[in-house]
Amino acid sequence: MGLFCYIDRAHGPPQWTDCGIFLQTVMLLLREAGMDSCPQACWAIYHRTLAAFLGTPDHHTLVAGMSIGWKDDADPANQFRSERSVDDYLHFHTDLG
Repeated sequence: MGLFCYIDRAHGPPQWTDCGIFLQTVMLLLREAGMDSCPQACWAIYHRTLAAFLGTPDHHTLVAGMSIGWKDDADPANQFRSERSVDDYLHFHTDLG
């Protein structure tokens, strides 16, 4: 199963952020339902092929695709764990006074 997220070409960065928030919400709801997902921005490379297949209007831009289903825990790809720490890319400012 899959999902493709499009945005009107006239929209700007705030609406692109909205798409990311929407996709994250869908992913959380899928987990709650016992399903898995994988967002894939690489689908944007194939926007012309998808537009021809799906009949997407010219004024829409493909943001991302998402695979939806159930992961195979035995597949080695699902065993990968990043060595990055959230501290490597996120900083919370707690002293705001």
